[in-house]
Amino acid sequence: MRKKYKSQLCIYCGVREATDRDHIPPKGIYPPQWRNNRNLHKVPSCSDCHQYDSIADEEFKLYINIWTGEFRENQDDVIDTMARTIGENQRLASQIFSTATRGYADRGRGILEPVVYIGFNYENYRKVIKRISRGLYWTETKKIMSSKIDIRVVHPYEMNNYLKRYMQNVMNSLEKHELNYGTFVYKCCFSDNGLGILGMQFFSRHTVIAYTVPC
Repeated sequence: MRKKYKSQLCIYCGVREATDRDHIPPKGIYPPQWRNNRNLHKVPSCSDCHQYDSIADEEFKLYINIWTGEFRENQDDVIDTMARTIGENQRLASQIFSTATRGYADRGRGILEPVVYIGFNYENYRKVIKRISRGLYWTETKKIMSSKIDIRVVHPYEMNNYLKRYMQNVMNSLEKHELNYGTFVYKCCFSDNGLGILGMQFFSRHTVIAYTVPC
């Protein structure tokens, strides 16, 4: 029987009673043998929200591992995790192999190198980032984010140079929070009027910005 968390509502729907704990960031981005050694935020969630959209979770896990895997110290474990995810999810495997194309990109070394581009469902990526944002909001304020607050996700590739500099200045002014030996870092600031900003970095390689506005 699942343990119920007395006097706590699910932070995602804000309606049903919490019966589970959701991990922030999602524990799936870590290989199984690493998860027990990781310090993850845990937030109250109901069973429906806890299990919501597992497809988005699986795709997000694969996206983060592909993006950061070659720069992580446990590369073999990351590769095994990705292979298992693809092997157990035929829909995701078909999507990867049907959209893969070859090209060139700067992978941080200042030169163009051969790469393989894979088409991901960016809406699923946004769903998970929004869920993480709600989890961090609750962690920092101990309040459930209102359903009247809209969370908007901005990938660095979507920013022009002016916006990047502005966001960087904002992020530099905020306190840094590190989890899991610095593998997940976030900064955030929330106001009572619904405006807020969050910056998240996964494994020192993948950065994403989210901000909140009243609907």
